[in-house]
Amino acid sequence: MESSLEKVVNIAEIYSGKEIKNSRKRKIINEFLGEFEIVALEENLAKKAGMIRMQYQLPFADAIIAATAIKTNSTLVTRNIKHFSKIKGLKLLCPK
Repeated sequence: MESSLEKVVNIAEIYSGKEIKNSRKRKIINEFLGEFEIVALEENLAKKAGMIRMQYQLPFADAIIAATAIKTNSTLVTRNIKHFSKIKGLKLLCPK
């Protein structure tokens, strides 16, 4: 698998979802998350997230997620296209 990026905010969001209640799915999710690198939330990333939040009126966590994907030149895999589709410079992939 190509080196991908993940961070604590994404993990928290995944663990707040319905899928995590199923122990079999939780095991699969944990194995999947093990493939990712944790990205530190540093000052420039926080500033980028703040600007995205202000410009696009996103929830705090979504702004951090978007800023991280942009700054690391990563593709954001999400089913939440509504919150992310208008953000310039953000590459999206919606899983089926």
